Amino acid sequence: FPGAGRAAVRSHIDDPTRDIALIFRSSPFGAISHSHASNNDFVLHVAGRCLVMPSGHYAGYGSNHHAHWVWHTKSHNCVTLSDAGQIMRSHDSVGAVEHAFEDERVAYFRGTADASYADRARRCRRHVAWLKAHRCFVMIDEFVAVPGIVSALQWNAHSWDQFTVDEDARSFRVERGDSTLSGHFMYHHNSFFSLSEGFDPPPAPARDGRAWPNQHHLRFTPAGLVSVRNLGVVLCPGHAGLAGAPVATERVDGAEVARIGDDLAVVNMGGALSVDGIDSDALGVLRLDGHIYEIRDDGLTAR
Repeated sequence: FPGAGRAAVRSHIDDPTRDIALIFRSSPFGAISHSHASNNDFVLHVAGRCLVMPSGHYAGYGSNHHAHWVWHTKSHNCVTLSDAGQIMRSHDSVGAVEHAFEDERVAYFRGTADASYADRARRCRRHVAWLKAHRCFVMIDEFVAVPGIVSALQWNAHSWDQFTVDEDARSFRVERGDSTLSGHFMYHHNSFFSLSEGFDPPPAPARDGRAWPNQHHLRFTPAGLVSVRNLGVVLCPGHAGLAGAPVATERVDGAEVARIGDDLAVVNMGGALSVDGIDSDALGVLRLDGHIYEIRDDGLTAR
């Protein structure tokens, strides 16, 4: 829905016990009024349970918690740049959902939030591919800095439930009942996870005196201050009737590689890549059931 700046992927819209639902936002209307600084944000439901969502509570419009947590990029499932979020309360802080593509193997779209990070980035784009056979997502964040400004690219996620991480494997997992999500970062240099919970600042007590439910936060940061960064992650949902897709990641020369069953996702870390007989200068490459797809500035195309 490019006019509204929304995209949705649903695996079984007629069966909530099996449905995987990703709802994506990159709005052309700016970060004004009731809109947050949250272009390229997403929500992920698995078998009727919410595993990843924007963080915070509505404790009154413009309250301390609302204005200093909920409105900010840090409370959403977006990237931040050395703790800096998107430009706030601005008609010019716009995003877009572009280049939608779908065939029998893959669905793809791109969230373009260049203008939302324009004070420090020339590009801040999120490429999302749904691999139908594996029931998983490949997400690539593309960052290019404004000349003279360097940043650390930080990947943020929020959940009702606690995240567990494997630092060596650069992976995380969150569970809610029988619904699960495993994430596998495609980055094999120095990096680190940050885990936290609660809010800064917290919401004021509810009128009836009840406490607001707690929430948990995960951040993955490739170490270093850079002017260019491409960061890939494979997100694998699971539920009672679905085991999460098997994923193994590795670095191959100038590329980050995820092997998803017999298929392949590759993120170019600069220049050209050559992996398993695939040669390309594209930002990303998918090999699905023997078919090759490339991710470039004009979207995803079959080769």
